[in-house]
Amino acid sequence: MAGCPGNRLRMLGYRPLLAADGIEALDQMVHDPDVAIVDLVLPGSDGWRLLAELKARSTSVPTIFYSAYPMGRAENQHPDVVACLSKGADRADLYALLPTAIRRNKRRKPMRRPGSAPPASPPASWGCADS
Repeated sequence: MAGCPGNRLRMLGYRPLLAADGIEALDQMVHDPDVAIVDLVLPGSDGWRLLAELKARSTSVPTIFYSAYPMGRAENQHPDVVACLSKGADRADLYALLPTAIRRNKRRKPMRRPGSAPPASPPASWGCADS
């Protein structure tokens, strides 16, 4: 869990889903996370390939790139990327982005009518892919 602040997210009331690589992160998408915190450098893949695979599956998740890898302007140009943060930055900056990312996701999801059936699987609050 190096680099992914899972324990702190739990303390803040979130339910993080952790993944060691891009394949595990894709598997976690069945839980319909509100946001994904993704490292640009993943074992056997990278954050860009993960986003491309999500798009190929018609899945869109607000994404925060949280990486030690140097990031440039291109990372912020993807429509699903909310922000890019260096792992060297204060984690409070990461936590401050979460409400915005979650609101962004809520606007994307269709609202259920009262009394309608819940989603097939329980929603998860977080996706996290980390190297």
